[in-house]
Amino acid sequence: MPDTLSEDSLDNEVIGRVIAGDTDEFEAIVRKYSAYVFKIAASYVPQEAVSEAAQETFVNAFEGLSSFNAKGQFKYWLRTITVRSCYDYWRTHYKRRELTMSSLTEDHQRWFQRVVNEDSVGRFRDAQMQRETVEIINWAMSELAPVERMAITLIYLEGYSVKEAAQMLNLSMVNVKVRAHRARAKLRKKILGHIDFNKLGEGVR
Repeated sequence: MPDTLSEDSLDNEVIGRVIAGDTDEFEAIVRKYSAYVFKIAASYVPQEAVSEAAQETFVNAFEGLSSFNAKGQFKYWLRTITVRSCYDYWRTHYKRRELTMSSLTEDHQRWFQRVVNEDSVGRFRDAQMQRETVEIINWAMSELAPVERMAITLIYLEGYSVKEAAQMLNLSMVNVKVRAHRARAKLRKKILGHIDFNKLGEGVR
């Protein structure tokens, strides 16, 4: 706890100087949290867009720094800004992906079957399925609206509560809950519609 308090105190001191007019001090914030922001952005946008999302995050953070409540944790506040920047990316650059069902392998088909049979979001976090998960999720979510993509990623893949997701997306809890539910239903329908049960056979559980 002391380390956390000390870290927050140091951040607040730098932020205070930036708000007071010493804008060059913000460079220290960028250096300190660049890897943190890049890692978060990589969870929500394509690899080629991570740098853009990270840059947008720091621009937004700088412009909104005066709204930061020093009683809160800056690192969490910055995470919220990063998530919103990724959300803005999807709203601005949203396009359907080129990945088609014909390019998915039989292993991916089996992945579909396991997820459907178990009906558990926990399987998304299974290390043995990590590579297939990334490819399948990208394909399955290609037709989701930006808010649906972000809601289902935050809640079902990242494990945030509806309240936390709503705060990060700056939306109401009801809106996020409905969007996430609809998004999951769309994904399930899309997945079920492309499973070749005869090809998979009864041995897949």
